Amino acid sequence: VRPDADNVLMRLALGEDDWLRLAAPGGERTVFVGWVTLALAVVGLVAATRTWPRLGERLRLAVLTCAAATPVLVWFSLASPSRVAGVRLPVPSEAIFSLVPELRAYARFGVAAFVCLLVLAMIGLHLALRGRRAPVGAALGALVGMLLVVNLLPSVPISTAYPVTIAGGDPRDAASWNWLAADDPSRGTVFEYPTGSNAYGAPFEIIERHWQYGQTIHGRPILNGGLTRGALGFDFTRTVLDPTWPGTAGRLAGAGVETVVVNPWAYPSLGQTPPPATPPPPGFAAAAAFPDGTFAWHVTAPPDPAAAVFRAGFREPFVNADRLWWPVQPAGGTVTIVPWRDDVTSAEFAVATGEAVPGASVRVMLDGALAARVPVGPAPGRLSVPLPPGDGHRRLRIVPERGAGLSLIHI
Repeated sequence: VRPDADNVLMRLALGEDDWLRLAAPGGERTVFVGWVTLALAVVGLVAATRTWPRLGERLRLAVLTCAAATPVLVWFSLASPSRVAGVRLPVPSEAIFSLVPELRAYARFGVAAFVCLLVLAMIGLHLALRGRRAPVGAALGALVGMLLVVNLLPSVPISTAYPVTIAGGDPRDAASWNWLAADDPSRGTVFEYPTGSNAYGAPFEIIERHWQYGQTIHGRPILNGGLTRGALGFDFTRTVLDPTWPGTAGRLAGAGVETVVVNPWAYPSLGQTPPPATPPPPGFAAAAAFPDGTFAWHVTAPPDPAAAVFRAGFREPFVNADRLWWPVQPAGGTVTIVPWRDDVTSAEFAVATGEAVPGASVRVMLDGALAARVPVGPAPGRLSVPLPPGDGHRRLRIVPERGAGLSLIHI
């Protein structure tokens, strides 16, 4: 119900600061049908109810169909989970995504809802103008048109979208995507490099959308595409940011990835340096190389039994002594344990502090309850957190105590 924050007329009328606070949802302009359209849809429902006996069969069918379909389609377009006044609503998007993962943006069901709203709005305008004299009808039509311009006007000038290119060429000719579609002996999930993290912002999203576009050509499941910061998929991507990091191959294998494609042409846009094609890092094996410099590896590492996804409260990791360490902020950080098997009974971490602090310790909360409190020091120690049986996600809260500057790795 809020228009695009780049609407020039609304910005001029309300002022930039007020407008951004009032109507800057951060969404796409296509998800707003206009206040006038919404008002006319309500008019259509009310007027159709009052004049029902005089409506023709086609109008009755249109009103009944659209009035019933609109709330259902809106329900299908909601994210999972969705909350209203703090109450979690049951929504089908998660089940739909598990069945048809190509439908990444469940909100696209909103487009069908918009069609129904437009039909109701047209009926409302028709009934509002029916029987009126021509000058009155023309005046009302002109008023509606002007109001539509006011609340639907986009930013000016309208930007032009550029065609997608892969290594400077037509995406349909991308050698790696055609190889994935027809010649890769492994038919499992694909992960494309480079990828990004919280540090990269918009360029990361643009690159990930390239990999999503590639899925329309090769048709394989992909692990890329977690674009929502703070979501589990996005945070997992941070743990496999670099294929040369220790343990990356096992983390990818645990998530079901069988083929990795490295695209050197895309690394400069993220400020990264591509890894060499040979020799592959531990846990990978060379699979193919292509004329544009792109190359593919197969994942040969044993799959990790679970993933430790370091989330809010953890800074970017670093490699030390062949281990990937995650520094936690003083206020603590959250780790989500995602078991890939149902026999995972504990989470094991190596814990170390930057310097010796007398009495330093770490407190671990499991799903909101105290699970462990252990002393820590500069020498890496072991932190073991028993996990309840089952294959559900487990949320750990890691909190340094008494000045401990903590870094952790998942064992």
